[in-house]
Amino acid sequence: DDVISESTTRYFLLLPIVDLYEDVLDASKQVKTKSLQSFKTISTILSQTKFDKVAMKKTFNRYGDNIYYSSPERANIYLAGGALPGTVQTEQYMLRNDVITNVENLREDIANILKQSTGSWDEQEIEDMADDFRETLQSLESYLERTNPDDLKFAKVLYAKQKAAATQ
Repeated sequence: DDVISESTTRYFLLLPIVDLYEDVLDASKQVKTKSLQSFKTISTILSQTKFDKVAMKKTFNRYGDNIYYSSPERANIYLAGGALPGTVQTEQYMLRNDVITNVENLREDIANILKQSTGSWDEQEIEDMADDFRETLQSLESYLERTNPDDLKFAKVLYAKQKAAATQ
């Protein structure tokens, strides 16, 4: 039988979160350049559908031992006297929300910057975007620190293999 283990499934479910982190990290490195091309790169990265609010919620909820379920039988089970979310689960849920809010802020930041004349960008807006990147990365790192270490280790290996295969 080709049965996929629960732990293997968790690695694959964590992989999209690692991918989000790596994309945000790549985009954040473009801020210092302060060029039209770097800002376009940031916009291209952040305009991917995986950074849409609903898509990010689903991505995080698929991995997490979450308090949100899509099936009506399990929806908000803790409200009906089921298991309460644990501390780590609650922290991850809050960090997920921080990531989503910060990504929305980043999308607004880059849209505003790209509306300005080339070369005469508002330095305060660029600094705001840099701050939003720092906060997003910090929340993603904190989220990942709260995952199962083996899940994270193997998800990173899978990410590296996918990245290497994509560049060939």
